[in-house]
Amino acid sequence: MSETSSSKQSGYDVAIAYRVYPGVSKTPFIHRTDKRALAELGVASLRRSLGHVRAKVWAILDGCPDDYEQMMLRYFDAADLVILRSTAKSNAVTFSMQIDLLLEQTDADIVYFAEDDYLYRADSFAPMLDILRERTDIDFATPYDHLDYYTHPVHPPTARILTHGETYWRTATSTCLTFATRKATLRETQHVFRTFIQNNYDTSIWFALCKSTVWNPFMFLRSGMDILWLAKTFVKAWLFTPAQLLFGRRRTLVAPMPSIATHAEITGIAPAVDWQRVVEETERYIAAKRV
Repeated sequence: MSETSSSKQSGYDVAIAYRVYPGVSKTPFIHRTDKRALAELGVASLRRSLGHVRAKVWAILDGCPDDYEQMMLRYFDAADLVILRSTAKSNAVTFSMQIDLLLEQTDADIVYFAEDDYLYRADSFAPMLDILRERTDIDFATPYDHLDYYTHPVHPPTARILTHGETYWRTATSTCLTFATRKATLRETQHVFRTFIQNNYDTSIWFALCKSTVWNPFMFLRSGMDILWLAKTFVKAWLFTPAQLLFGRRRTLVAPMPSIATHAEITGIAPAVDWQRVVEETERYIAAKRV
C-alpha cells in the first residue's frame, strides 16, 4: 500500500511530533519561571489552532514529570496520542527522534515538527497544510512569522509575497525547528536535518536548504555586530552540508502573514498579532478543560 493511500485510510490530516522539556530556555514573555504552565499554554493553544484538523500526535516527554502525560491527554484523545518518554535531555537527540517518528509513521503525508515553547492562534493551523498540499513549489512552511524577518539584515528584503486562499505568505531563508513539510520531502532532506545532532546550527541547516543567503558575500557587510555569529553560521553550513550547498536542490520555505504562532522568547515575538489576547483566550480554554 502506498504512503498516500495508507494515510487517507487513517483519516489524519497531519502527523505531529511534539517534543517537551521541563526546563525554561531563554526568556519567554509569559511564565518565565514556570515551564509547566508555559508548556500547557503551548499544548492548549496548539489544540485550539488545529480546529477541525485531525492530528496524530507523538509527544516526546524528555525528562518530564509524570503529570506532563496527563497534560497531553487533557487536550488530545488517547486514540490520537502516543506518549514517548526520553531521558536524553537534549534538543538534538529529541529532534532526531522526531525525524525517525515522522518518517516511520503511515498516518499522514504532511508532517509537523513542534517545540513546546510556541503559542498558537485559534483555528489558524489549516492553511499551513493547504499550501503544502496544493503548491508543489513549496517545500516547507513555518507557522512563525519571525520578527527577525523584518529587523535582521541576514534576511534579504527581496522576499516573494504569495497569496493562497485567504492567507498571505512570504518566502524565507530560515526558521527554527518548528515547521511542516511533506513526508516525501523530509525523506529527501533528512540527511541535512540530521546534522543538527552533530552540533550544526538550525540556521545553518536552513541556509543550506534555501541557499539564497549563504551565496551572498555582501551579507557580511550588512550584518554589523552580528558578523561573528553570521561567520559561524556560514562555516557550519559549509562544514556539515557541502553536498547540499553545491549540488542539492534549492528548497522553498514560506512563513504566514500574520503569524500562525509565535516563539515565546520575549525578543522574538511575531509582529501584528495581539499575543496577550491569545494568552488570555487560551487560559480561559485551559480553565474550562479543568472543570
